[in-house]
Amino acid sequence: MNRKIVIDTDRGDFVKGPPTTPPEERGWQGGMPPTDQDIETYISNALHNDSHARRETEIQVLVHGGYVTLTGVVGSERAKTAAADCAWRAPGIRDVANKIKVKKP
Repeated sequence: MNRKIVIDTDRGDFVKGPPTTPPEERGWQGGMPPTDQDIETYISNALHNDSHARRETEIQVLVHGGYVTLTGVVGSERAKTAAADCAWRAPGIRDVANKIKVKKP
C-alpha cells in the first residue's frame, strides 16, 4: 500500500496523508485506535484545509483521551462552527468542547 507523506509547511509536521485519507488506510480500523496525537494532527490538517477556518491562526487543538478542546479567537461564527465540524469528523473522538471565542467587530 502506498502512503503519502505530506509536509505541512505552515507547521513543519509530517503526517500520513491528508485528512481525507480514510481511517482504514491510516491503520485505525482493525488495528490500533488513533492516538491523541493522531487525532490532533487530523483536526489540525482539517482546519488548514477548511475554507472557513484556514485563515484563523489562533485556533488551538488539545486532545486528551479522545476528548477534544478547541480554544482561541476567530473572526466569525462560521469559522467557529467550521472548527467544530472539523473536530467532529476526526476518527476516535469521544466529545468536542468548542471554547473558541468570536471577535467582536
